[in-house]
Amino acid sequence: MKSIPELLVGPPTLPLWPDVAEILGMGKNTALDLAASGRFPTPVFKHGLRWIVPVGHLLELLGFGSTAVTIGADELRAALDAASGPAATESAA
Repeated sequence: MKSIPELLVGPPTLPLWPDVAEILGMGKNTALDLAASGRFPTPVFKHGLRWIVPVGHLLELLGFGSTAVTIGADELRAALDAASGPAATESAA
């Protein structure tokens, strides 16, 4: 399963199955049924044979807001380093 930092610096969309469904704690059949019926909790798009979900909408659903996707990779690393504190940096060295 992808972490929030991975979502922030990763691609702009994710496959509905397995990535998004697993993040939301759904099984494959439930996720696909909800997508096909238009009842999935985020916008989903059919891309060839696959369903994809925009990461920004997923982050909003998870409570991170749409501004989360505007954070650059360098800003994210700095924020994560600051949140980890010196103990995490020392143990990694």
